[in-house]
Amino acid sequence: MKTLANVAQHSLLIALAVDDPITLKSASFATRSGITLDIKGKNIVGVPVPIIEKKRFVKGLMKRSCSILGVSGRIDEAAEKYGAELDLIISLAETETSIRRISSEIQMTRRIANALEQVLIPELTRQAKYIEITIDEREREDLYRLKKSEEDHRSEEEGRCSREDLMRPFLVSLSRP
Repeated sequence: MKTLANVAQHSLLIALAVDDPITLKSASFATRSGITLDIKGKNIVGVPVPIIEKKRFVKGLMKRSCSILGVSGRIDEAAEKYGAELDLIISLAETETSIRRISSEIQMTRRIANALEQVLIPELTRQAKYIEITIDEREREDLYRLKKSEEDHRSEEEGRCSREDLMRPFLVSLSRP
């Protein structure tokens, strides 16, 4: 880009030095026209980026609005060089805008990934450990209750047997007249 700008600047300085400055200004006013760009968009990895469609801006010698006889070759050369520089600037603007948008999307994705990594994943890990500990405690409590229930049931059965055994002598004595 710098070399193209330097070449264009050099051509303009030569045209200014050799040709009349009034002729140069007249030629610049005569060839002044608007630039028509067709800007469309496309998605690159979900990021909308512009596509600038243009026809080559550099105009040929016959397509300029000034007369061939009234303008020197040096002015034509400077116009061609600046037209080529303008084409390059337009294509660089498209590339730069695309890169900036994709870079912005990458930074946002990086922030989201960091938030997941630094905040959400550790919190979910803590919650999973808490749930696991709670489930283990409940299992232990259930196991204790089951054992306690079995012991109570056994002691009741043993208690019933011993009551009958204890009551048997009384029953025997009562059954004797």
